[in-house]
Amino acid sequence: MSIQVLYIFRKPDAQRHSIEKLFEVIRSVLPKSISHSALNMPYHSNGILAIIRNMIYARKHKQPINHITGDIHYTAMLLPRSTTLLTIHDAEILNRTSGLKHLFIKWIWFVLPAMRVKYITVISEFSAAELKKHIPRFAHKIKVVHNCISSQFTFFPKPFNQEKPVLLHLGTKANKNLMRLIEAVKGMNISLYIAGELPIDAKLLLEKNKIDFVNKSFLNLFEIIEWYKLCDVLCFVSTYEGFGLPILEAQATGRAVITSKAASMPEVAGDGALLVDPYSVEEISKAIVEVINNQTLRESLIEKGLANANRFNAHEVARQYAEIYTSMLK
Repeated sequence: MSIQVLYIFRKPDAQRHSIEKLFEVIRSVLPKSISHSALNMPYHSNGILAIIRNMIYARKHKQPINHITGDIHYTAMLLPRSTTLLTIHDAEILNRTSGLKHLFIKWIWFVLPAMRVKYITVISEFSAAELKKHIPRFAHKIKVVHNCISSQFTFFPKPFNQEKPVLLHLGTKANKNLMRLIEAVKGMNISLYIAGELPIDAKLLLEKNKIDFVNKSFLNLFEIIEWYKLCDVLCFVSTYEGFGLPILEAQATGRAVITSKAASMPEVAGDGALLVDPYSVEEISKAIVEVINNQTLRESLIEKGLANANRFNAHEVARQYAEIYTSMLK
């Protein structure tokens, strides 16, 4: 049976492309029985008028199966209920808003879209638990389909730079916890590679603490892969993640990973990472020193990380989505 799937994406944005990259990988390995196309929204979700226009645009281009890939959940409201699938990556915004703004976001992005879709997929058990807490009425629609990594992330062994190791940090939003990481590496003989637009307060703190750092924004896939190869340790100590794809990308490359005990990160990292309290500068610092100085620990983390990354195979994720599409048509 041939199935036509329309993947519905938010308006392209140079600073936000993780959802697009994820589904590019998934779409590349879908079974041949599934034909697919992509639809980008014409407007960013700024204001009611833009939201309504995006909803109408999605409705106008609907296909036998419509898969809303994330962020623009509200486009479900004008699509056919029985043939629409919504992927929700996390519910973090509901934890940090209150009052009228919270109610508006909850109903427009979560409650009403949940009413209007056949199924909701989430990317981790953690995200599933959070979502069920916020919209318990629709818990029966929620299915977990994990993220996956591109086959372009492959094992690349390198000698550990004992004299001046390179620590890699990805992302500069508040939840990425860069300021605590900077405090944690104060006084260490390391190079800190930071991917993302650097806030002025972070830049000032780096300079104040005389930390050797490299910063670059808008890295393409090739550049990201090269930075993983270059680094000695990934420090991904976020306070919140719906998933945490960099953990797997670093593990697949063969790098030791330090990540958080919080949110989805233990679930994603498995036993292939050293877990820390992201709110404790002292604990982050201690973990970095331990990974730098303990070769046995590093090698164990790398070996376990490689095995863990294999759990998140793109073909398996594509197969799970294909099963959902088939069930929707039945």
